[in-house]
Amino acid sequence: MSKVSLATTLLSALTLTACSDDPPATDGTGITTADATMPLPSTSGPTTGDPTTGVPTTGDPGTVGGSETTGETSTSTSGPELTSTGLTSSTSTTSADTDGEPMNACKVAEDAEDAPPPCEEKAPANAFAPAVQWTWTAPPPVDPAALASGSFATPLVGNFTDDNGDGAIDLCDTPDVLVTAISTFELNGMATILAGGYIHMLAGDTGIEELKFPTLIDAFVYPAFGDIDGDALPDVVTADRDGHLMAFAHDGTVEWTSPVVGGYRTTFASTQCTAIAIYDLDADGAPEILFGWEVYDNSGNLLFGDPTNAAEWNNQYWCVTPTAADLDGDGMLEVVMGHEAYRADGTLYYKLPNFKPAHPQIANLDADPEPEVFLTNADGITVLEHTGAIKYGPLRPTDPTPSPNCWGKPAVVHDFDGDDIADIAAATCTDYTVYTVGAQTVTPKWSNNVQDLSGLATATAFDFLGDGVAEAIYADETQIYVFDGETGLTNLTAPRQSGTLIEYPIVADIDNDGSAEILYVSNYTPGSSGPTLTALRDAEERWIPARRIWNQYSYHVTNVREDGTVPQQMKNNWQLLNTFRTNSQVENGGLCDPIPG
Repeated sequence: MSKVSLATTLLSALTLTACSDDPPATDGTGITTADATMPLPSTSGPTTGDPTTGVPTTGDPGTVGGSETTGETSTSTSGPELTSTGLTSSTSTTSADTDGEPMNACKVAEDAEDAPPPCEEKAPANAFAPAVQWTWTAPPPVDPAALASGSFATPLVGNFTDDNGDGAIDLCDTPDVLVTAISTFELNGMATILAGGYIHMLAGDTGIEELKFPTLIDAFVYPAFGDIDGDALPDVVTADRDGHLMAFAHDGTVEWTSPVVGGYRTTFASTQCTAIAIYDLDADGAPEILFGWEVYDNSGNLLFGDPTNAAEWNNQYWCVTPTAADLDGDGMLEVVMGHEAYRADGTLYYKLPNFKPAHPQIANLDADPEPEVFLTNADGITVLEHTGAIKYGPLRPTDPTPSPNCWGKPAVVHDFDGDDIADIAAATCTDYTVYTVGAQTVTPKWSNNVQDLSGLATATAFDFLGDGVAEAIYADETQIYVFDGETGLTNLTAPRQSGTLIEYPIVADIDNDGSAEILYVSNYTPGSSGPTLTALRDAEERWIPARRIWNQYSYHVTNVREDGTVPQQMKNNWQLLNTFRTNSQVENGGLCDPIPG
């Protein structure tokens, strides 16, 4: 695919979303739930949709429990008090751990040594009544001729501000939401797409903007955050418009800019969707930064990388989503770039010959105790042993035709049916499918039609009811969907627009109320507009408690503590929750495991 074709593909996808017709039938609010007889959830007053954007708004202005706070770019709706949910407040300074000992709920719990305890909190059956908590609309691009507005980047959630005025930034403060919004978006000589933007920090409970980071960044780089300098405060890592890695302090000030231009810029001026990840690879207490197919120290100095990837990662495989895991059990992490992996010292661990670059996910997908590397690329689904040997694949169970777009999406690992065995989920241009993993193949459990001709939209999952069955959450060019993980039945649709790079919805407790929320972004072509970021909650705040953090694209719970610190010795996610790109339920200050029931 040429550079011009890449631009054409992305712009065509954007145009498709703006011109899409025949939306699903709703009751006028924009949100469609599985139960047609269920009234639209609202804490007070009627809930109506915005006729110009199709995005639902919730609550009656001026009414307690449904008040609307409107600034230049934010509409918020507060929910009922915690006392109406029966949940334990997560903002108290002390609580009890599982042994009855007092603990400080403002501080992160110790990492789980063994399997998480069973979760006790469950939501009532059929407690799925989504409502809009707030929406936020980014300022318009500075260039009126910009080819897009909004955001292509997965939002992030963590604590960056001292909201309760106690002089500390900790878990007793309201989480903040970070979103990268487009400010400039143009073709460079009809050869490459360049997108500049700013990181905006929003209050998790209201969606009101608290801070705009002052430096223009590459809006196609997916930021990550974590405490990289040891001051117990989160640092945000992204790249500037020239391709230099850079770090911001929690208050938006620039800490450093790398002297090195990232390798993702080597082949063409902008790699559309390069994700950053933060891990302590060598367990020395100083985290490393994964950026494209390179690794940097916590000051932005290049440690190692693979220069051949600049040629391999051509315009057909432009999204880079590295992760890390201890594949060989030596206590240090391997950097997994998909078709290849490197040890913490930069030596090659494995490389698949004649294998197209791929998105890696790590989980235990068979009966042995070692992890597998689950890959998705243009050729389909491939599963590797922890050594890098191909176990099986590539497979294209739902679409036998290889395509650089339709099979090139990052994927999800979760137990979708409550049988205590990890399933995988992946999408093409026309379907989102959950698969049962076998010894030498994957078998569709269920599959639903979606619309994503750009073929890059990604997903997550979460067990909103705490019943041991996770819901699948996916957003295509025109809708966000929540599917029942066991049956595939649609629990929710709500409108969004996107030319779909690899952004995906996330789930976290964004307001510290002890109930999970959903966040998703949208982007728009000229002539269309709407919210950049939408937050959904259960109208009665019955969804079970979730972690209050989502710090990077390749998120898998064990990669970061809830306070944003990076584990010096990361726990193996496949031995605890065995999930990837999903969040977890929390109770008593730590992780727990939903039990089917």
